[in-house]
Amino acid sequence: MSYDFDVATHLRASPEALEEWLSERGLVVEGRLASDDSMWVRRRVRGGQSLGFSVEGPFAVKLGDLADPLRAAVLAPRWLVQLHVSGDEKDIGLGRSLARYLAREFEGAVHDPQADSLVFSSAGARRFRRPQGEKRISVLQMKWLLPPRPEPGTAGQFLDALRVVPEARPKRFGDFEPFQGRVPLDDDSPFVAQWEEVLARRPGSFGSLFWKAGAPFYGGAVSFPNPRALIEPGQRQVTQVRMDVDGRALHQPRWREAIVDLFQQTAVGIEAVWGAAYLEDGWLARGRSLWADSKLVHAWEFNIVGNVWHGLPPGVSWLTWFGPAYRAKVETALGDRGTRIGTGLFLRIGDEPSLPATIQSSFPELPDELLWHYLDDSSPKGKNAPKSTAAWLPKL
Repeated sequence: MSYDFDVATHLRASPEALEEWLSERGLVVEGRLASDDSMWVRRRVRGGQSLGFSVEGPFAVKLGDLADPLRAAVLAPRWLVQLHVSGDEKDIGLGRSLARYLAREFEGAVHDPQADSLVFSSAGARRFRRPQGEKRISVLQMKWLLPPRPEPGTAGQFLDALRVVPEARPKRFGDFEPFQGRVPLDDDSPFVAQWEEVLARRPGSFGSLFWKAGAPFYGGAVSFPNPRALIEPGQRQVTQVRMDVDGRALHQPRWREAIVDLFQQTAVGIEAVWGAAYLEDGWLARGRSLWADSKLVHAWEFNIVGNVWHGLPPGVSWLTWFGPAYRAKVETALGDRGTRIGTGLFLRIGDEPSLPATIQSSFPELPDELLWHYLDDSSPKGKNAPKSTAAWLPKL
């Protein structure tokens, strides 16, 4: 009989912990848990030993390497251990018990490929609870830019990317509050249909779709440009997709890494031209909502007024995505700090996010031809501060 179990975990499984578990049960062990070796585990039976099972790994993995059930169940999966059972039902039961132990101890989940279902998940540990009452918090603003008329299917690709962190998935949506639309867990069509309906509205009408999501996400929006809007020669119109994340979750390593994964996978999934995740301080959090007042420290450099793209902002971001159109232009400036992911380049400044002013000196100096600049450095920087257009803009 042959039976397999896949165990995806956030923490790397240690050989010592595994050997202790096996020793307590009096099992016969050959080899040691290592990515370049196999461990064999057998039960003692009358007349000898059972056929048993092998344990292989831990292997470093990326999200795309895992089956959908594991991607949804494990927050920021980093490692995979595989069990291959050759023995009888008792060996299968023992292998299942070991897989559950690994998932519980090292923050993960067990997938049964035969049934394509989860055997065990430590998903309870991924729940983020917002403190009660009114609080001043930092918020991570995540933003991605697309061409002005995104390709058909982009809405579905966006929802597919969010499966990396299911809490980010829209729960209620609409173009005005209270939101009337709901997104079932197993049905993307209501959200996709509303996205396409807003995109297809006549020029000059309201072109945004908003949504609420699960903690630690507050929600997000997609905003389409008005094709009849007057823009300066050389400027570009863009579609914006954004999401807001409770900054308190970023103090927890698992949530922080999961959100980094989400930023990357969304950029790849919707084929973003550019993207950024930057911290803003002073937001007022009340339950599931965010409010802005005079104490908000807003990063105006990332504000794209009227969906008009002037070029890369002069501000700095914790996470930055450069799509194919920008990749060749920034590769030299990023050097070995840029990570090739799909057709783009990804840049991360530091382990934990910091306010833009704090990481200014750590951000690479990008080619000046790609940046816009304030026209009057002596005037206050705000939403409508006059700015130049970069010397080079990609065709969208």
